[in-house]
Amino acid sequence: MAWFADKPGVYFEFEMKTGDKKYYSGDRLEAYCKKLHDRVMARQPRTSFYVFTSFDQRALKVMKRIDPAADILFITGGPCSKEVVQTAQKLGAKRIGCRVDMTSRLQVRGAQKAGIRVSGWPGNTLDDYELGMALGMDAMCTDIPVKVMAWKDRTR
Repeated sequence: MAWFADKPGVYFEFEMKTGDKKYYSGDRLEAYCKKLHDRVMARQPRTSFYVFTSFDQRALKVMKRIDPAADILFITGGPCSKEVVQTAQKLGAKRIGCRVDMTSRLQVRGAQKAGIRVSGWPGNTLDDYELGMALGMDAMCTDIPVKVMAWKDRTR
């Protein structure tokens, strides 16, 4: 976090991998989310954008309870379906992370029309990135940022 503290304009997703309910039971989950929130937000540059993400709806609910203004993203292992959009809305999430290879352009547009931004994953290849952009996704998670930036430089 110290390295990013003086880097303005950064979009950063903090994924909470708290799905193991035996390890992350009530009190432990609450403490984890509080510690993460406090450390992240204490160093957020004014012009950067930090988002808390998870597959675990419990963690997203705790984060919203800790900070109602926190931006959260609900991750799903499937497409950007109407049910996922409804779940995100119930959680107070304005963002969804969905499988790029399982989602249609119509689904992306439907989520966006409902006020939800759509991020695609996985981003293991340039094909994944290109598909996400073709579907009209708002963002793409990627494991290959250097390759994506080089591709973007070549296609400008």
